Amino acid sequence: MTVNKNRAGASLKHLRTSHNVSQPLVAAMAGTSTAYLAKVEDGLFNPARSYVGKVTEAICRLMKDPPRPCPTLGCDGTKHIDTMTGTTAMPGYHHADHAEGDGWTIDVAWFDEQDSEWSVYTEVSDDFALTPDSFLALTDAYKKASAYAAVLNGKGAKVTR
Repeated sequence: MTVNKNRAGASLKHLRTSHNVSQPLVAAMAGTSTAYLAKVEDGLFNPARSYVGKVTEAICRLMKDPPRPCPTLGCDGTKHIDTMTGTTAMPGYHHADHAEGDGWTIDVAWFDEQDSEWSVYTEVSDDFALTPDSFLALTDAYKKASAYAAVLNGKGAKVTR
């Protein structure tokens, strides 16, 4: 009797494919490469428990990733709305996600006049240098924003400076 040494890889592949989630999206959300994930799923590598946990969490998030609520008070989920007047604060601007840290912000957004799909916008303050921890947080937030934009677009995310 042959025993599959990498049951975790087979389980990850089954979970991902049974919910119709693509490898590139899972890899982006988990912070790994698509090539490494493919080798794990094919049983070529035996992953650490922490890796299996990150990939499983990414698959679960992508299976049911509804638009996140906007942190702006009064927002209807597609545009920023001024609760006093009922008008949109920035016409033609739609948002899906926002993250910020020390000296940086990231938005998943769509500007009617310039975008044809959801894009990731990153802004880094030039007032001071990012600390190593802040840079790592920015990198993590960017990966998550890219995966989320890809889900919204149904393909890979476009990066805009």
